[in-house]
Amino acid sequence: MNIQFFLLLSCMSVIFMLLSYIAIGNVSPVDSRQPRTQSTSQDFTIKAPPSSLASIENGFLRMKPLPSTCPPPKAALIGVLGTTGLNSTAHRQILRETYRRVNAKLDWENQIDFMFVFGNALTWEAEYELTLEEMTYPEDTHVLEREENMNDGKTMDWLGYARTIMYIEHPTEPGKFCLRYRFIGKTDDDSVIHIPRLSEKLLKLPAQGPHYVGRYHNQFMAGLGYLMSPDLIEWIHHSPIPGQHALGHEDYQVGFWFREAKINNTIQFHDQGFLFHDLEESNNFARARSTKESIVIHLCKDMARMFRCIADLYGTPPVAMKRLSSAKSLELHKRRLLAVFPDLKSTDIQKSFERATLSDTFNAASQVDAALIRPIVEKIMPTLIRDPVSEEDWMHILTHISARIYDLKRADDFKDTPIERIILRAVNSIGVIDSAGWNEDRVAKTMMKIIKEQGSPLTWEQVNECRKNGW
Repeated sequence: MNIQFFLLLSCMSVIFMLLSYIAIGNVSPVDSRQPRTQSTSQDFTIKAPPSSLASIENGFLRMKPLPSTCPPPKAALIGVLGTTGLNSTAHRQILRETYRRVNAKLDWENQIDFMFVFGNALTWEAEYELTLEEMTYPEDTHVLEREENMNDGKTMDWLGYARTIMYIEHPTEPGKFCLRYRFIGKTDDDSVIHIPRLSEKLLKLPAQGPHYVGRYHNQFMAGLGYLMSPDLIEWIHHSPIPGQHALGHEDYQVGFWFREAKINNTIQFHDQGFLFHDLEESNNFARARSTKESIVIHLCKDMARMFRCIADLYGTPPVAMKRLSSAKSLELHKRRLLAVFPDLKSTDIQKSFERATLSDTFNAASQVDAALIRPIVEKIMPTLIRDPVSEEDWMHILTHISARIYDLKRADDFKDTPIERIILRAVNSIGVIDSAGWNEDRVAKTMMKIIKEQGSPLTWEQVNECRKNGW
């Protein structure tokens, strides 16, 4: 890349950040739009105790009790680990504004603050991007001393820093401290969090810890997002073990620290299962379809997926519904779909869309794609399954296809794949929240073989037999 490109990149970053600053103001993690009638933990001096408030006693991690007269803390502070670059910058701006708007509607104790965390710059271009980020958002940006990395201690450094800002001095009792946050968390900038659902879950947990909230798989923490109670943050900050084992897969290392200290069996692990999940088309263990209970959705790596994640969690607002259902938008969707469904070229998309009933509960984009490809899939389906298909199953099949066609990570799955097999993969996933691509394809191939051998479409009984056997 030449220097002109980098100068252009830097200029674009400056313009984007300044426009964002003008539009939404300087949003900080201590900024609240809620009127307050009582003092809170954000009204007083941030200061951490000089020594650890947590200790290991008889194999159990214990934390010294804090005064009952402390002002109420917020539900959590979550570090959003990210990198520089225009795509990541755009993601952060969207997340900042989304979270600000959501927090403004919540009571103080239910709010969750976010801090955007970076490793130190590796290039001069990144140095300027970090500088601009700190200038524009000084109170919710933190740049670590350690250079930018994925598995060389970035998470440990964030959790250590979080300990220094999770307390305040007690407002009336000198020498005593209070918590600003009930939990400290970590996530990535390609994750989206439903704040009310998460804070409700956190506030229901007993005060006595230690607590870990997230996904817990094969003794490591899942990077899509997790939170820990202050006693664990205290231990991470003061124990020599994390520093001795900082290098390695960042989320595995957190679990390793606890096992090394022999405190993992005393931690209350609140595994969130499919409430914290990757996008459904992922090959990872945490994949799942979004539901109205989803709390964290991960792998929202481009703008189309970022929209899916936000709208699946918070719904599609009227302004977005209007845009995505406009004639211009439908034409753009059609162009995008033609590569996979060439028969759409001769399809009247307006007529196809008239049949659709969009729900604002989830993302409208997948529903638009589903409506446009439905005539094509309906034409093919009788050659695959002879029995009627319920409306609920239709929506599952169509949105399943819509979610997977454009996932670049899985492009090989669909290379030269007949549309018939793509449809049968979707059929195989009906009722399965975490359908695995390898299983879908194996069963779809078996179904295709049976159809060819018997010279006729399958019955639902045959379909279910194939699914049951996992052929």
